[in-house]
Amino acid sequence: MNTTPDQLRRPPITESPWFWLALFGGVGLLGVMVIGPKWVLRTARIERMQGTRERVAAERAQRNDGNAGSGIAAPVEPAQPERVPGEAPRDFEHEPYLPSDQGPPLKLVGLSGIMIVLMLTGVGGLLATRHRGTASNSSLPDSPGAASL
Repeated sequence: MNTTPDQLRRPPITESPWFWLALFGGVGLLGVMVIGPKWVLRTARIERMQGTRERVAAERAQRNDGNAGSGIAAPVEPAQPERVPGEAPRDFEHEPYLPSDQGPPLKLVGLSGIMIVLMLTGVGGLLATRHRGTASNSSLPDSPGAASL
């Protein structure tokens, strides 16, 4: 039985599910790295805005409880930001993003970890199957038909 070179060739790498797992993990990790910083800032800003809404609602509820019997609404005073004694006044009180918003939230760190594990698993599986494939292909030339090549 003659073996042709086409029978000895490996299938393309794109037919391996390990390749696609590694590619998916790598592209996912790249996406998290590209979009992550912007998402961190946006999430921190949204959380700060929600905290402000809750504080304003609590202050309004407190003022309304104090004026419930009089029927006259209390004048709304502008809220002064709380300052720690000895702290210099901040110039960025009304800016949408603060320097403290730069820390990555745990959701992104976990998502990055999952993508790294997927990528490394895919690369490891791909290397293992390719190595196993070369070991099995190395035994094929010893067959009687391969001597004629």
